[in-house]
Amino acid sequence: MGRRAREAIDAAAAMDALHASATTPWEIALLAHKGRVTLGKEVGAWLEAALALPGVRLTPLLPAIAVDSVRLPGDVHADPAERIIIASSRYVGVPLLAADRDILRYGGVGHVAVQDASKQRRILFGRYRSAMRGSRMSRRPSPNRLKASTV
Repeated sequence: MGRRAREAIDAAAAMDALHASATTPWEIALLAHKGRVTLGKEVGAWLEAALALPGVRLTPLLPAIAVDSVRLPGDVHADPAERIIIASSRYVGVPLLAADRDILRYGGVGHVAVQDASKQRRILFGRYRSAMRGSRMSRRPSPNRLKASTV
């Protein structure tokens, strides 16, 4: 993960404003089930620990987010989970930390605030990594699908 991405995560967490979309735990669980990530512990336990870290908030899938995800302006990502993440970012009003080229392109035309995290190979919670005690989440290489988001 790049320095600017880590700084953004740390700053958001320090302000009690690091948001994870409701689809993020589902995506992590799916990646773990498919063997595409290594968490260092059982996925449910890892998610509970990650979401319990100071400053981390789970943004629920509210009706307004669900509706916006199907009404997003412009040429948007076809993946429904990605659309919910984008709509969640727009609803909460925080930038989306992403490495997905389609999301970065979508943000580049002004439909959602994005920060490029394309250099990262692991999803970490910045300075909170030590709180996970030996647990880490790493992906097998697939750079255009890798993302960590503040939503």
